[in-house]
Amino acid sequence: MLCGKLLSSHFLIIIHSEDFSKPKVIYPETTQGAYFAYDESGILLDKTCFILISPHAKYIQATLSSKLFEYAYKRIYSSVELGELGFQYNKHALIKLPISKEPEKWEQSDDCFYRLYNLSMEEIEDIEKHCSLISK
Repeated sequence: MLCGKLLSSHFLIIIHSEDFSKPKVIYPETTQGAYFAYDESGILLDKTCFILISPHAKYIQATLSSKLFEYAYKRIYSSVELGELGFQYNKHALIKLPISKEPEKWEQSDDCFYRLYNLSMEEIEDIEKHCSLISK
């Protein structure tokens, strides 16, 4: 079912309302951290939040919420920085992130993602240092 919202006399946003009932990742546009949430309850969103629909939504949420991907997004892929700590998650930068295929077994932990991407101890220490500075 399509729902429409008239923005002005020239623009109509089309929303596929059935998408909200699918498992999805919800994330804010403007943030200071990797705040990605998994939802399968059919919650509706207001402006400045976005959804990412995927059959692998839980894995994508865990990946994007990891310190590794927060670090990668902020240091490599982010297109808009807002002051010292803020930034925007946008679709154009998110689709560039090298998310690996979902392994058969995985756990939602930073160590799991460090192993999955074969990071060295030096790389892990740099990520941990960077993330601890931000959380202070």
